[in-house]
Amino acid sequence: MSHSRVSGWLLLPAAALVFLQPLAAVAQQAGARPDEIRVTARKREESLQSVPIAVSAFSSEDLAIRDIFSLEQLADQTPGLTFATTGAITGTRAVIRGLAQQTRVGDETNVATFIDGVYTPGFSGAEFFGFDSLERVEVVKGPQSALYGRNSFAGAINYVSKRPTYEFEYGGRLEVGQGERQGLTAYVAGPLVQDKLALRVDGGYNRTGGTNINTADNEPLGSTDTQFARATFVADPLDNLRLFLRLSAQDDFANPLAETLIADDDPNRVGLRLSVSPFELGAGGGQRIGRLYRGEINNRSNNYTIDPRSFSGDREIRRASFEFDWDLGWASLIGITGYQDRQVSTLNDFNTCRNDVRPAVCDTVSPTAIGTFFGGTAGGNPLLLGGNQIVSVLTGTVEDRDEFSQNLYLQSNGDGDFQWLAGVYYSTEDFKDQNQRLSDALIQNPAGTIIYAIASPVPQTDSTTLISNQFYSVFASGSLDFNATWNLTVEGRYTREDKEANQIADLYPIRTPPSQPTGLQQRAFNFFTPRFILTATPTADFLAYVSAAKGVKSGGFNPGSVQFPTFDQEENWTYEIGSKWTLWDGRARVNTAAYFVDWDQQQITATDPDNTQLPI
Repeated sequence: MSHSRVSGWLLLPAAALVFLQPLAAVAQQAGARPDEIRVTARKREESLQSVPIAVSAFSSEDLAIRDIFSLEQLADQTPGLTFATTGAITGTRAVIRGLAQQTRVGDETNVATFIDGVYTPGFSGAEFFGFDSLERVEVVKGPQSALYGRNSFAGAINYVSKRPTYEFEYGGRLEVGQGERQGLTAYVAGPLVQDKLALRVDGGYNRTGGTNINTADNEPLGSTDTQFARATFVADPLDNLRLFLRLSAQDDFANPLAETLIADDDPNRVGLRLSVSPFELGAGGGQRIGRLYRGEINNRSNNYTIDPRSFSGDREIRRASFEFDWDLGWASLIGITGYQDRQVSTLNDFNTCRNDVRPAVCDTVSPTAIGTFFGGTAGGNPLLLGGNQIVSVLTGTVEDRDEFSQNLYLQSNGDGDFQWLAGVYYSTEDFKDQNQRLSDALIQNPAGTIIYAIASPVPQTDSTTLISNQFYSVFASGSLDFNATWNLTVEGRYTREDKEANQIADLYPIRTPPSQPTGLQQRAFNFFTPRFILTATPTADFLAYVSAAKGVKSGGFNPGSVQFPTFDQEENWTYEIGSKWTLWDGRARVNTAAYFVDWDQQQITATDPDNTQLPI
């Protein structure tokens, strides 16, 4: 890994004007405006327009009216939020304010995802399904490391599910559209013991469909099939104590995305033509890579032929969380315990179709992405195929993860001039991360040279790494009203992360470091993340604020590297000025934000064939 420093104005004032705001996101309090949205962006319920943070909130009505049922669609309708993917479930990510990840470095994301207050780690957990069961979605922009903690480097997305009621209710929705688009959701809720125990059950099936068809099996490319079920219990054993238990299961499968070859002479294909991917270099050669950054590419074919054995993801997720809210009068004690078991696998088509290698079969096999080379004992250029070289047809990952977390905090009650919050957080996760590849049966070019020297009916494991992480943090917040106009908020969190990685198998080919297990690697990361917010509220309908916040994303390991086994954490300071206007008795809102980001120690992927040139 190497580091870079980036600073500058990433975005100038961004304004959002909303007319005739839909119904409130949560139940309204006495005296609140009928169209007022309440959010929990600062771990306590507040009016959206009174929070000195850039937040986009969508109520359940918003989600239904706008037909938002995925992270990608949420990004399409949220200023400052974009959606990025490498084409696989493990490569899906949200990007806030342009703080994109240069590559998939490690397993930590730039945007934190929370489901009912429980952090969801890793790239494969960035998406949420079952939007019909949500009370609201909050997209909180800018570093949230002080209160949210782990990897809220550029911001956070909060998914808040609907709670049971003590009145019986039920409902559902059916959707049918072009490209095999199908959706069915239903729910039922009501009391089990009146005023003491209630239950809500949500379930559904969603098929996104696809526009392009795979000519190999006539299946839609890019389509996903998802089934989910969620049960939420609420109990009120005491007048001042409320308990929640949430259980959910999700299974989904994603077909591969459409891919096409790019013409070598395409004027929009730019970049370093002499660069190759680390995997290709490690195998002793490979296709040179050019990058695209503008305009439309020159497709060599309008037909998409993807290996029918490939898929963008097969995922199973089981979640459980327990929450209590104990009102002590002068303060409230809140605890959130979460557990998640996630199993994910991908197998993407990386077939090679190069006229200089096998012109006779180039038109009869999958003419999709240029492939890579792996395996084998023969040295030199894989095109010389004098030994045990394999052309990778399918490449993917396997992930098996267990994660447990405990969040406990005490916060002040009432409407006094000074509001405070203090808490502790702990989480531990263990997961197995594997790379896998699959070759075809023997194929020969016209000269009789074997192209695929080894074949297997099932994917072969290239590497296996066992990862264990533990996170400890303490956090606090204080907010003081100097008078009716001015308020100062100071927040901070101290975090310690103990990480270890044990690569128990490394079967990558020659020229990749090293071919034997590297053993256990350990490292601790310690950091403090503050945030300062000065707010002015001269009238009930206008708020202005300035803030400075530090964001940190965890460091990690380079399994297989002896000289550079770890890389440092990534950091940014964001300085922001914003305003929130409420006009025409709440029928219109104008919110603006301008910010400057000083981004340091950006985590990027680099190739070091001699294992001597990378900075630490």
